[in-house]
Amino acid sequence: MEEIPGISGRRVYETLRARGAIGRDELQSALAVSPKSLGLVLDELSALRMVKETASGDGIVALPPSAALSQLLVEQCDQLRDYSRQLLQRADAVERLLADHAFLPAGEQADLSMTVITERAEIRRFFDDLAEVTTSTVESMHPGPLPEARQLAASLDRDRRLLDRGVTVRSLYPSSFFAATRLRRYFQSAVEIGTEVRLCAHVPTDLLIVDRELVLLPLDPVNPGSGICMLRGGPLVQAGLAFFEHCWHQAHLIDAEHQRTAPDGPGEQQRALLRMLADGVKDDRIARVLGISPRTLSRLISELLVDLQAKSRFEAGVKAVQLGWLAP
Repeated sequence: MEEIPGISGRRVYETLRARGAIGRDELQSALAVSPKSLGLVLDELSALRMVKETASGDGIVALPPSAALSQLLVEQCDQLRDYSRQLLQRADAVERLLADHAFLPAGEQADLSMTVITERAEIRRFFDDLAEVTTSTVESMHPGPLPEARQLAASLDRDRRLLDRGVTVRSLYPSSFFAATRLRRYFQSAVEIGTEVRLCAHVPTDLLIVDRELVLLPLDPVNPGSGICMLRGGPLVQAGLAFFEHCWHQAHLIDAEHQRTAPDGPGEQQRALLRMLADGVKDDRIARVLGISPRTLSRLISELLVDLQAKSRFEAGVKAVQLGWLAP
């Protein structure tokens, strides 16, 4: 856990362990910290399952480290079961689609196919080979997370080889990426070599369309590293391309003025999110107040961290105060 000035997660946790279940006001008084600082720390400890509210809801209690770890493991196992169930549901849907397709009259059948790759080494080889055999177009969407420097360098190298062979390359990224210095440099380099780059407020999913004959999607959008799904066939490719074109036309170019301009202050939704995070409001409550799903809330928090160039909610709170986005 990262620390913010004047308070640490360890200090809060040890105080709670020593005193047992106590109210937030009593804890704030014992630590002599501001409500916002305490809220940020409690939010982080709660995410680690090290503290929780009492059954009556009027106090906070610290859990033993072993219990916190056990709870995290249980939640991870639940998530894995959910992913497995989703994968089985998708497999069933594909089987039903293929079964229905098999009974179409002769001459009406489309050449549809789906291939799944889950091994990372095989996925890397596939993308390396793809860069060498592509002949006309590459269209892609990248919602995040923020790529590492080595990934950006590899992407520039692939784009350069494609462009040298006359391939048209179009790439779509979230506007929030522009807050990161290495992404601004990457965008500038990509545009200079001939890649068409656009930014939009929200990129829905990872997507890659090659030569308008092959569509690649993540096997699990929540966990992009779990594998890729390759789709071939006119109707599938046309649907993927129409989706990309819709997002592309909603996006904007990276012009010279945009490259010189720092991100603006937060919008109303971001300000409300910042205030609730600073006050220690739980994620499920924030999602209900904002009228969004937990997954959308997670994305908004990630984008906020990118906008503030922060590595944690603690650091985001500090930078938001420094920038005047929140009152101290």
